[in-house]
Amino acid sequence: MNKKEILEDYRCEDILHKKQFEMQFIIRFDLVIDYNFYSPFHWHNHIELIYVIDGSMDLFVEGMETVLSAGQLAIVNSEEIHSTRLRGKVKYLLLQVPLSAFNGIDSSMASYIFGTIFEGKAAEAVGKRLLAMKKILDEDSPGCRIKFVSLLYELFYFMISKYRLHDETLKSVDFSHGGIRRISPVISFLEKNYRRRIQLEEIASSINVSEEHLCRIFRQYTGMTVNSYLMSLRIASVYSELRNTDKKIAVILEENGVRDYKGFMRDFRKTFNCTPQDIRKNSL
Repeated sequence: MNKKEILEDYRCEDILHKKQFEMQFIIRFDLVIDYNFYSPFHWHNHIELIYVIDGSMDLFVEGMETVLSAGQLAIVNSEEIHSTRLRGKVKYLLLQVPLSAFNGIDSSMASYIFGTIFEGKAAEAVGKRLLAMKKILDEDSPGCRIKFVSLLYELFYFMISKYRLHDETLKSVDFSHGGIRRISPVISFLEKNYRRRIQLEEIASSINVSEEHLCRIFRQYTGMTVNSYLMSLRIASVYSELRNTDKKIAVILEENGVRDYKGFMRDFRKTFNCTPQDIRKNSL
């Protein structure tokens, strides 16, 4: 047998069964510096950490509203409906880790529930770990990504040990993933169709419920009306286009389904404390 034949035999060997776990996942880890950015209500199969370094933001999580200030940390559990709105210029670390990152490592990860808001020593303990992860990536040295992943798992081990809510605690708080299962189809429908005129009847029909029932459960789990959420999608899209395109403002509004100009301007000012014209001017 020649060398080529030997190598081919080795290539055919099935070694997949020897894997202990796979590490094929994508995380988001950013140091974000932005001004008055608004993220409408959304959900995902990630665990999200927000550590505010400077400034403050409004955080909405399944009906709970709070102000997250410098030195504070928020943990958003997987499948929790949430939204953020920056108060002026804000600097924060954002980490989003999919549940798939724990496949084959900890089968219980999807069932772990963490507390939401931390401050003082608790926030500082997690913040230091996030800053260490950021420093490793900034160094961009050989093996830095290996070190980053090791710090990532160390962080989650720390969170599980310190901040996981246990059964007796969960019984005393109103926590449920039922909200996302009930209204995620509505959110998906609005995200796909917000650029056109939509009637409440059409939205209710998309999940086969009455308009009254739709309005009740949507407000229950988001703290806002369907129309308010629809407006928030349009506001976020208009804001993005004002900053990233040179389209005329009137065209942007029309393409994003804005028909009630006065109502839009009122809500836009309330969200960003300025007008679309101010955003465009600052972007230029």
